[in-house]
Amino acid sequence: MAMVLKALSSWLITEYSGIYATYTSGFGESDFQQIETQQHTIDFYFYPKDNQYLSISGEYYGNSLSDNDNNYFMNLGYQFTFEKPKMDLNISWRNILDTDQYINVNNNQYYNIISSCRLRPSQMLASLKFKL
Repeated sequence: MAMVLKALSSWLITEYSGIYATYTSGFGESDFQQIETQQHTIDFYFYPKDNQYLSISGEYYGNSLSDNDNNYFMNLGYQFTFEKPKMDLNISWRNILDTDQYINVNNNQYYNIISSCRLRPSQMLASLKFKL
């Protein structure tokens, strides 16, 4: 697994993580199938002002076993902090690409597990956080 966190400036931070794995299943001297899986995540965090925060994230999941072998995700978030009264306004847009299904593959020398998850459609959410 590779992970990199880098502050490019005082207002921009980026983070990347990635995994690539390959496995060949078999029995004795016979190889049955070569399986490749990978996962990549990249995040950008913008701080245009002291009281504002913008995040953009993207994810890729790939495998060589399923018919739906490429899965892409993207999210966007924004936060504005009010000084008086002390409140946080959060606006987020989840599943921007409206991906409807996610396929995950786990494997070792004894088994292959393929799981499928149905996802919520693209959605926006606004919330206000404050203390009483």
